[in-house]
Amino acid sequence: MEEKILNCSNPEVLRALLAYLIKHQNAKDTLEGILGWWFPKGYVVQKDEVQHAIDFLISKNWLTKHETTNFQKIYGINKKQLKEIKSFHASFKGKADGNDMRDYQEVCDSSLRR
Repeated sequence: MEEKILNCSNPEVLRALLAYLIKHQNAKDTLEGILGWWFPKGYVVQKDEVQHAIDFLISKNWLTKHETTNFQKIYGINKKQLKEIKSFHASFKGKADGNDMRDYQEVCDSSLRR
């Protein structure tokens, strides 16, 4: 199977995170766990790009972050924002004209400029 590299130049990082969170609303994990489990098989993700996407989702209040006693950060969906998250994700789902990827790119780029 061909590997597809996800990074912020390919906004599928954000799309994949949102898709996973919508499907697995009780999922909570560290960055390392997210890297290992939250992306489709065959995808290779860059740790720093995933962290940028996580930071963006936290800034939108769509993702929660809790620190454990050993200083690990645990991330999970903010269920209070689920309607907004689903709406955002659905507005791009299944479009074939490429505009959805440009919009996702704008979101990702704006999170990098913070």
